Amino acid sequence: MDAWTVCVHTALRGPIRAPPRGHLKRAHTLDSNVSRRQQRMIKNRESASLSRKKKKEYLLTLESRLKVALSENEKLKNENGTLKRQLEVCLKGEQNLSSQQGPVRVAGTCWASLQR
Repeated sequence: MDAWTVCVHTALRGPIRAPPRGHLKRAHTLDSNVSRRQQRMIKNRESASLSRKKKKEYLLTLESRLKVALSENEKLKNENGTLKRQLEVCLKGEQNLSSQQGPVRVAGTCWASLQR
């Protein structure tokens, strides 16, 4: 294009203007928004990672407590069975004693043998 054509085009389009106000501000705001979004994403990843770690530790603690509870439950079941057998033996012994002695019963013989 020659100088005359440039002048005509400039005259038709109007004078060359500076970019609209706020144009640079909007570009800066967009960069700022992108930066904030990236920071939020990084923080969210860290938070999610920490949450997964805490959950894993919590599950390990629960599993440990479960093992202890199951072990204690088994021990108590065994103790309960032993006490039931001892009670049966005592009750049979009292029945035999009462049948041999008649209506007089010896109170507390079985109870005393169960106490350790």
